[in-house]
Amino acid sequence: MHYFLVDDVTATVDRLRAAGTPIESEPHVIFTHHDALLGPPGTEEVHAFLRDTENNLVGLVEHRPL
Repeated sequence: MHYFLVDDVTATVDRLRAAGTPIESEPHVIFTHHDALLGPPGTEEVHAFLRDTENNLVGLVEHRPL
């Protein structure tokens, strides 16, 4: 699986969907960062998933301020 950090998962999903890319899952919050271990503190991690041309799962990730 590959992950791509983007500025806005929802806007990216909308652009990909408009281009005809099937989306595997809608944007959703995975968890909130309370320290710097996995992401910037005070942010929530938003993910959405799609498949690439070789059917590999690709994750889009956004660290959204709370």
